[in-house]
Amino acid sequence: MSTKKIIGTSIIALAAVLTTGMFSGCSKGKIIEAAIDKVVTESKIMCPRQVDEITRLDSITHPGKATIEYFYTLNMSKDDLDQEVLEAGEKTMEQTIINQIKTSSQLKPLLSLGNVTFHHIYFDKNGKTVFDINITPDMYK
Repeated sequence: MSTKKIIGTSIIALAAVLTTGMFSGCSKGKIIEAAIDKVVTESKIMCPRQVDEITRLDSITHPGKATIEYFYTLNMSKDDLDQEVLEAGEKTMEQTIINQIKTSSQLKPLLSLGNVTFHHIYFDKNGKTVFDINITPDMYK
């Protein structure tokens, strides 16, 4: 199944969750959590997936509390990078993720429901954490 079909299916599922929630009297928090569950469940089908030459998206989870977690593996060793490169890389990645959230037409229906936190965790090829980027609503609104 293509990424566009998966995202399209997720958006349709999200609309169904919203409609059901509005008519069944669910609280806004429960509607957001149900919508995130649906999007994450549909998105998991794409994992693992090579994002670029050095980055693989391993999994996507919904730990609760209106949060989506993304787990990546980088095809490099953290020990081979100096601290300045790591800090600059993390700032660049953070800004890139914020811009993607702000401009994503696929995320608009989800974000219209309320505040969602996006947690991106990058590991090196040895399992060491390289970047731990938490994007909160105040960063993308």
